[in-house]
Amino acid sequence: MRKLLLSVAVLAAASLTEAPESENVVVSAWFERMNALDESEESVDALIALYQPDALHITGPESHQLGAVTYAGHENIRKMARDFVATYESPRFRVEVVTAREQSLSLFHRADGPWGGASVAVEYVAAYTRREDGTRTMAPGAAFFQLADGKIRRARFYFATGETAPVQ
Repeated sequence: MRKLLLSVAVLAAASLTEAPESENVVVSAWFERMNALDESEESVDALIALYQPDALHITGPESHQLGAVTYAGHENIRKMARDFVATYESPRFRVEVVTAREQSLSLFHRADGPWGGASVAVEYVAAYTRREDGTRTMAPGAAFFQLADGKIRRARFYFATGETAPVQ
């Protein structure tokens, strides 16, 4: 009985250490696929594949909008990605790196959500070029991913618009 309990404890501990890594992979893949977005359907499909069919993707408003903008489901998230590609090119999103005591790390803040999956939050920096005038801009932000069954069920993005700066 003691061996059985020890085995169960070891397996439980192993699953606790493995799960966050797989969750970080989904979040990291979102940034990689956002950076790979171009006018091809393949790049949009690759991004959409990270989301559950009924997922929500929520962003702040564009200049012509008020309040948060919610894209519900694959088709609306696909529209968001296509609109982004139509407006911007050369996106470069990256998880912010924190350095202390001569060590650097991209931080993935994790908590268990009541939906039975993880919530992962990251600070990020985004740079992109406006197609209309060629202006390259960078902005810091924060992203909050709710994950379930290895997919994004909800993503909320905040840009620090007051900290947006042109890139020389």
